Amino acid sequence: MIPIARPLVAVFLLGLLMVAPAQAAIVYSQTADYPSSYNALTSQSQGSGGGYEAYDSFNLSAAATVKAVTFQGFYWNPNGPALNPPPLPGTQDLQVGFYTNSGSNLPGTFLGATNLTNFQSAKVGTSYFGPDNTGQNDLVDIYNFVGNLVAPFNFSAHTQYWMSIVSFAGPTPPYWLWTSGSGGDGHSLQFRYVVPAYANISRDRAFSLSDEEFVGTLLGADGPSDPPTGELVEMPEPGSLTLLALGAVCGAGAHLRRRLKRDCASSSC
Repeated sequence: MIPIARPLVAVFLLGLLMVAPAQAAIVYSQTADYPSSYNALTSQSQGSGGGYEAYDSFNLSAAATVKAVTFQGFYWNPNGPALNPPPLPGTQDLQVGFYTNSGSNLPGTFLGATNLTNFQSAKVGTSYFGPDNTGQNDLVDIYNFVGNLVAPFNFSAHTQYWMSIVSFAGPTPPYWLWTSGSGGDGHSLQFRYVVPAYANISRDRAFSLSDEEFVGTLLGADGPSDPPTGELVEMPEPGSLTLLALGAVCGAGAHLRRRLKRDCASSSC
């Protein structure tokens, strides 16, 4: 619930992911649902103890070279309120990956992954989130993130691609979660490492892509004085899960596990 007395400008800026990069042109954007009701997906490398990776698709109206990305998320410890909100990791731990679209409308060919330079984060408010392992909701800090891609990626117009954002901080918990947004096709994907499978998840994820490097300062905000409650989204158990293109899922899962283990072995996780 958003108090009526809160300044509308804060809500508007949050919806734009709080980013106004100097000389940057946003070529694609899905605005954050927070500070309204939202859901969030865990997206953590398998090597650091995570069980899931989150993806969302995008389709550009014109060909572009993407040089910077903004997104929204938070860190959360599901073991109880006393462990939240956890502090940010001491070093930048988030990696962005891009993929083509497969014929089954899943992430296809892996185009590459990159760390972020000029990485910045800004707290934009708080939220209650859960349920945790004790059945309670926990107070978490919501952050907007921005960074330049170490290597730019070229994308064609009117072509569907997929993006993942994964945390390599460990050991877990806490976990990193990607908050929901709007402006895309209304759904995203969550991939399970064990018993590899994808599941369709309602709502887009919050992010934007820029064709210029970010050179400004990431802005923050106080957020609503009456924090909203976010919903944890996790895949159902296999017995109730509708598998999407099982063959493609298993093949992609094996590729992801190899990539994540390789990347994690060369990082601090």
